[in-house]
Amino acid sequence: MSFPLQEDFSIADETRRVALAVFPKGRAFLRIADALGCVY
Repeated sequence: MSFPLQEDFSIADETRRVALAVFPKGRAFLRIADALGCVY
């Protein structure tokens, strides 16, 4: 059994907004996700 490929790997807008509210200076995982996009 295999899973279908996921086309969109982006972080949901609401999730990003909450993460930036909790970590206003940013965190390494947010910067990595921004830099690597779908690879991360």
